[in-house]
Amino acid sequence: MGQKIIATIGSFDGVHRGHAMLLGQMRDLAQHYGEAELHVVTFSPYPSDVLRPDLRIEHLVAPEERNQLLRELGGVKVHDLPFTETLASMSAEAFMEDVLLRQIGVTDLVIGYDHHFGKGASLSIEDYERLGQRLGIAIHRGRSYQVDGEVVSSTRIRECIKSGDVARAALLLGRRYSLKGKVVQGQQLGRKLGYPTANIDLGYATQVLPQDGVYLARAYLREGGKEAEYKAMLYIGTRPSIDQGTMLRSIEAHLLDFDRDIYGEELVLQLESFFLPEQRFGSKEELRLALSLYEASVRMYFALEERQVSEATQILHEAELRYGDRLTPSTAPILLRLHESLSHASHREASSSHSSNFH
Repeated sequence: MGQKIIATIGSFDGVHRGHAMLLGQMRDLAQHYGEAELHVVTFSPYPSDVLRPDLRIEHLVAPEERNQLLRELGGVKVHDLPFTETLASMSAEAFMEDVLLRQIGVTDLVIGYDHHFGKGASLSIEDYERLGQRLGIAIHRGRSYQVDGEVVSSTRIRECIKSGDVARAALLLGRRYSLKGKVVQGQQLGRKLGYPTANIDLGYATQVLPQDGVYLARAYLREGGKEAEYKAMLYIGTRPSIDQGTMLRSIEAHLLDFDRDIYGEELVLQLESFFLPEQRFGSKEELRLALSLYEASVRMYFALEERQVSEATQILHEAELRYGDRLTPSTAPILLRLHESLSHASHREASSSHSSNFH
């Protein structure tokens, strides 16, 4: 028996947990054979950008980052094919014979549970099996992957992100959702308010953006040849407090305990949690107060992440003492949100402690 070459094919937008399971299925098959090569066939640009440019479908990661994420899963060779009109017009049979069989030498093809390829993308898994039988390519049906009873898919993850549910998106992805880009010059109003922000120009213009609002995030920068991590508050929106909402959407991050000029540097933002929707503040003083409360929320969030409930309680107490008598109808909900976060965390801590004592 000759060398087995096991392949799968798809767009793999986001390289999520469902994709990881598909590659795991390929590894299981390779183990069954004893020895085999694993190949992933994908496309740049994404097929939807060529087939339906009118829809302007946004994506989770740029094709280059997708390819790197696939390689990081380990043990696979990635074939990134240019998705041209010519390739789009190929039938499934022609693609299987000319590309998979002749160019790559595929002996086994694992097809994702909901994936279709070939002109029109209308064939069923049974059709692919018949074509495979004629060409000598064994067809294997990929399994779906579920989290809490929900099938993981790139479409579902996009929906989560657009609604601001970045925590759910992270669960389905298997990692935090990230935004990456160069730091560019802004209006420097944040610096004047005591909260300098890094304005981000996304490297991938058609990446999915979360709904407008304030997020808690981790920021990563290269410093001295190493990657440094900072806690950050992230704002996405049209800046209605400053520009009456006339600007294009802005992506701005304030890094806590950081003060360095990073214009032109690449910044990676991993979104931890949605905090509050975008809102308009009536004055710069009110905006400064909101920023102070947002900072407290970031510090409290990460304290709770590290199970430092007493530290989080102290952060809230100090925020109440410092800002409690200056609250306005627009800023009061921020402090209320801090109270809710601490209350929920304390309840979880108590439940966990009770469970441990019970057992």
